[in-house]
Amino acid sequence: MESVQFLEISSGGFLDLKPGGNHLMMIRLSSHPKEGEHVKLTVRFAPGDQRIDVEVPVVKEEPK
Repeated sequence: MESVQFLEISSGGFLDLKPGGNHLMMIRLSSHPKEGEHVKLTVRFAPGDQRIDVEVPVVKEEPK
């Protein structure tokens, strides 16, 4: 596993976030969401600083 500052998506392309592939890990949270809850995130796109608010489910999946 390797940490990156950003994930690049080509124009017209897509990016799947999933366990074992590209995924998000959030550390140093002030509270820890439980599996089944939903977390609100803001995804920022550059250039242009375009932002989209999303709500994602909290899931726990064991590494394969």
